[in-house]
Amino acid sequence: MYSYSFGRRIFRRISCKRIFIQSNSAIKKNNSKLLITSIVTSIIFGLLHLFNLRSGTVEGVAQQVFYAFCMGLFFSLVKIITNSIHIGAILHFLFDLQFGIYGNTSTHMSWSVVVLLFLPLAVISIILIKSLETTVNANQNLLMEV
Repeated sequence: MYSYSFGRRIFRRISCKRIFIQSNSAIKKNNSKLLITSIVTSIIFGLLHLFNLRSGTVEGVAQQVFYAFCMGLFFSLVKIITNSIHIGAILHFLFDLQFGIYGNTSTHMSWSVVVLLFLPLAVISIILIKSLETTVNANQNLLMEV
């Protein structure tokens, strides 16, 4: 059971980041839309957690989808900064090691706790991704002028 669950998590992580990498290559030609790519892949990453509806409650899985989306934004930020998918995968693995993650999703926290924990992470990630995107665009424009 543990290896099956671990395998699903690895598959989700790699498939989302593969989409990110492919779309990021195309986006580099279109003036770098890092924020849009990060949001889209994070939505996909969150929605992939809907597969857990087979073993959990609707509310527990809905919370998991929400915090997976928020964590996806953070993982995108890590990918952009480090230019490596491996560090994000390691962070995802470490996040999954927390107590109760490998159990079923029939238990859940209060929504206020989930939002207070993960929404700031998403907002900060969005701000930093946008800031990096602005810097990249400014540097590209500078290179074009030279």
